[in-house]
Amino acid sequence: MSSREFSEWIAYGRIYPIGEDRADARIASLMSVLLEIAAHGKKRFPPDTLMPKYLDVAEKEMLESSEEGKQVLRSRVAEKIKAVFSAFVKNK
Repeated sequence: MSSREFSEWIAYGRIYPIGEDRADARIASLMSVLLEIAAHGKKRFPPDTLMPKYLDVAEKEMLESSEEGKQVLRSRVAEKIKAVFSAFVKNK
């Protein structure tokens, strides 16, 4: 595979996600619908806001190397969990 063809595949994958990126997009779309149903249409949850944001390897290794960094990672996960379930809690 030439460098040009590889670059074309990368560009194609950004427009039409392939593999796990595609699965993430599919789940984000489904979660968007479910959260809007749970919020009784009072709040919108665009699928792109529900897409996972992955850390690059260097940032993850840096955060995992200290106790403070591990706490930052834990709090990010907790924030995401709270955001996803906030619609369910507000409608009880």
